[in-house]
Amino acid sequence: MTQQNFEKYKILAERYTKALLNIARENDIVEKIGNELKEVRDIFVQNSDIENFFSSPIVKKEDKKDILEKSFRNKLDSKLYNFLNVLVDKNRMYILPNIENIYRQTLEKEANIVEVEVQSVIELDTDMKFALSEKLKKITGKKIELKNILNKELIGGVVLSFDGKVIDGSIKTQLKRFQKQLI
Repeated sequence: MTQQNFEKYKILAERYTKALLNIARENDIVEKIGNELKEVRDIFVQNSDIENFFSSPIVKKEDKKDILEKSFRNKLDSKLYNFLNVLVDKNRMYILPNIENIYRQTLEKEANIVEVEVQSVIELDTDMKFALSEKLKKITGKKIELKNILNKELIGGVVLSFDGKVIDGSIKTQLKRFQKQLI
């Protein structure tokens, strides 16, 4: 995907997200819609066959709607279900992951929350998570939501990713820096 197309899809996804958020706010179901939207997005992202089916211009809209109905009609809030049908009607299901991402980021920004991805060799215990959250809270001035991802290649230390920034405090990176200094 080219940068220009990415930006086009981002702008398109922002418009749809804004409409969905307005509907959710009007009906006081913002959190419910967010949770359900994430579940649907996870299904699409985890199963490329489903994503390809709904993104394909070859598959008839009626077939897509039939699968939507069988899969989600009684499992989702009717507002979200109708929204998904609009995406099918407009051949826009391919932007569903973007919509969920923008929806979540908008709510986090409004709540002054930042999601921090923490890569580590081991699962961080409660005390380590608390200490790291408090330190990051002081740095960012925001509430911190940690997402711990195990990465055995790091050897030790952590790699933090948030707000488009990466802080690499891994032993692997420190060893590479040391190696460059020796050469």
